[in-house]
Parts: sequence; C-alpha cells; structure tokens
Amino acid sequence: MDGTTLLLVTADAGIPAPIGSSRYLDKERWNALNEVSEKYGAELIVTRESRVYMKTKLLDAKTSGLYYADIVAFPSTELGTFFADDLLYDISKLPFVSPYEEYYYSLATDAATVDGHIYGVAGESCVDFGDFGCIYVNMSKAAALGFGDIHTTVDDGLWTYDKMLEYIKLYEYSPDGEYVGDAAFSSVRERGDAVRMMFESTGVRYVYSEDGEQVLYSPVGRVEAAVDSLRQLFYKGNYGFVMNDEDVDKYWDVELEELLEPGQAELMRDGKGVFLLGTLSDLSRVYISDDPIVPIPVPKLNGEQAEYSTPTAGETMMYSIPADGANITESGIFVEALNVRAYEAVSEAYITNALHYYIRHERTVEMMDLIMKRPYFDMAVNFGSQYGALAQGAWKTIVQAAETDFNVLDVHFWYYYGARDTLEEIKGSAK
Repeated sequence: MDGTTLLLVTADAGIPAPIGSSRYLDKERWNALNEVSEKYGAELIVTRESRVYMKTKLLDAKTSGLYYADIVAFPSTELGTFFADDLLYDISKLPFVSPYEEYYYSLATDAATVDGHIYGVAGESCVDFGDFGCIYVNMSKAAALGFGDIHTTVDDGLWTYDKMLEYIKLYEYSPDGEYVGDAAFSSVRERGDAVRMMFESTGVRYVYSEDGEQVLYSPVGRVEAAVDSLRQLFYKGNYGFVMNDEDVDKYWDVELEELLEPGQAELMRDGKGVFLLGTLSDLSRVYISDDPIVPIPVPKLNGEQAEYSTPTAGETMMYSIPADGANITESGIFVEALNVRAYEAVSEAYITNALHYYIRHERTVEMMDLIMKRPYFDMAVNFGSQYGALAQGAWKTIVQAAETDFNVLDVHFWYYYGARDTLEEIKGSAK
C-alpha cells in the first residue's frame, strides 16, 4: 500500500484496538492489527466515536465534501441509519474482498446485503464475544433434580425449548404436583428483550433471500411453535428470581440503611434457580458462586433444527466503508486481511482469557466454542432502528404475540404489509 495511512473510527473502545489493557485477548487483537499493518505497509489510526455522533459526523463530512474516515465499525443495529443517507460503499464492488469466505460470518454478510449490494461485514476482528447469548446452568441443582448430564444433552442436539420447559417444571413442582414457589428461570435482560433474544436461538430469519428477493419470515410452523414456548417460558410460568427475607438481609447496607438490590445474575450466583439467560460477559458475574455455574448454548427450537444459533440482538459490531472515503480499495484490503488474520485466533484468545480467570468446569471451553460458532444476524434487526415498520413486523411482532394470547398469525398480518413495503423501499434505495 506504499505507506498509506488509514483512519478507522470505531464505536467500541476495545475493538479492534483495545485501550489500556494487558489481557491476553487484547494483546491478540493488537497482534492482528500490527501484523496486517506491517505486511501491507500501511498505518492504521484508530479513533473512538460514540455511536450517537458517528452518523452525524459522517453525514456532515459527506455534505461538506470533507474526509471523515476510511473504515467505520459500529453495532450492526446502526447499519440502517447509515444506509438511509447513502453513506456506505458497496463492498461487493471491491476487487480484493470476499464477504462469503469462512473468516467472515456469512449471516452477517446476508444481513447487510440489499438487492445484491453489500454494505457491511463482520468477523472475529470486530465482534465482542461477550455480547453472545447463552444459558447459565447451576450444575449442582441440575444434578439434584435429576437432569442427567446436561452437556451430553447439548452434544446430542437434544437441548431444545421442550427440554428446557421439562426441566423447569421438574424444578417448580414437588413430586405430588404442588407448586414450590421459587422460580427456575430468569434473564439479565428485561422480559421483552429476553423474548427477542431467545427467539434468535431458533435460527428463524426475519428477512431472508429467495430467488434474489428479500422475503419476510412465515409466521406458521416453526414461528408458531417458538412463540407458544416463549409464552410458556416468560409469561405463563414463574419467571424471574425473587428475593426472600434472607436475601433482603444479605443485601441490606447497614451504613447506608438501604437495600442494594441485586440483579438477576447476582441472585443466580447466590443460589437462585437453575437457568439464567445472559451473555458470555456474565461469566465474570456468576463464576464465584458456591455452586458451579456454567454457560451452554441457548436451546434449539426442536430436534429438526440443524445447529444451535447464538443470539446477539444486534449488539455485535460490523465493518463498513464510507462511500466517499479517500482510500476505498486500500480500506477493503485492510478489512479483508484483518479478518483473515483474526480468524480463530481472537476466539481462541477469548477462551484462553476466560480460562485464566473464570472457567471452573472442564466442559466450559467446549460449550463456549459452540456458543461462539454461529452468531445470529438478520437484516430486520440491522435496519429496524431506522425503519420502524420493519421492526414492528419482525421482532416486535414476536414479542407482542408471546406476551399476549393473540395468535402469532394474526399479529403478523397486522404489520405484514407495512414491513413488506418497507423492504421494497429499502431495495429501491440500494445503489
């Protein structure tokens, strides 16, 4: 690249160039950056920018004809806001970028593609695995309740919604069928967000490609079954850990004379329940429990689902190239090389880092590897923050159907035409 200097603006202080940390993971991210820079004779300058201001500054630069950045990295949910103002370059036009190679997440490429034009990519160099969803299991309680080897259940592909519901019912009721009061399942997120997160584990795409067209998901079959299970998990059962008098005493601050109310992860750590929906970042919050608490994948919908799908809820990062960048071809080469170099190295570093600090069970490494294998990306998630009708016809429909007794088919068609028309509008804006 003959000494080219590239500017990358990121919305995450730790990606792709960490600040002020000596963790093994951060060293690996730096190694990837430095080796690619040295190999191609390019200097990469990384600056941080709040996601709130990135789009505005990029738009101002385009309007005034000024330079802002060569590469931008932002949460995938922001993609639609950049796209709507024609701020992103079509990566498919670049000669040295292969967005469907194994070192990119293919679902991420699909979710950033409009009418054959690709506006973003994601690989290990830009994601934070801590955003990846998982289920935490209290192994001692699972063993006491006769769940068997839950890791074998996962390995055999039998960890499904029905299996989780079966286990929860074993926990919530005594042998004579009497309700025992303490919840078995909770989440670190608010209920609506947790429903959306769980649905992503079914692998159902809200928007998918068929014969070159973007099509909305079907509300029947898998979606109906998923919503019924989600309704039972979150709204029909005893969901959420509740403090008792002993817990109140434990979290009462004598000096402040107030209750330091714990979150659901802290209650799980202190012996509440069996299952907790969270993310890999919550491993640092639950590992000090008296009981071993381990992450496993969020369950499949059923045995027909081929692979476990890891929820992300759009929190993962994505690379894009500004449409009016000064070094578009060079930027594409750098993004490509950085993802090639980071492939499997950053995930290995993440697990190694967790192994040093948080892992207490011998199967956790294998479970984390499985969780990190197939993150969920979807176009409706990426574009929904900009196009409200698409969001309403996608995950908001699922949440609404789950939290009510409405048939998901009815809810879907209340919003179907608005979401479909929005897809046509987005397609018409692709360049």
